[in-house]
Amino acid sequence: MAQNFWKKLETSIPYRPPHVRAAHIFGSFRKNQVLYYGGSIDNGQYATDDFWFLDIKNQEEDNWMKVPVKGHTPGSR
Repeated sequence: MAQNFWKKLETSIPYRPPHVRAAHIFGSFRKNQVLYYGGSIDNGQYATDDFWFLDIKNQEEDNWMKVPVKGHTPGSR
């Protein structure tokens, strides 16, 4: 039986990873891929409207990527 658990991953970082935040959306996409959108940072002082992607298939080359968004977004809240 598979077990679900959290594991801290060390990633190589050519770009800065997303800022620590709350009230964001974080979900899995396909197998071993993560999507991360929006949220509030700096103790709720700022709302973000950014979109991030992490592919964790190859743990030696994991990198956060900020995804450019074209057109209108839901906006920060």
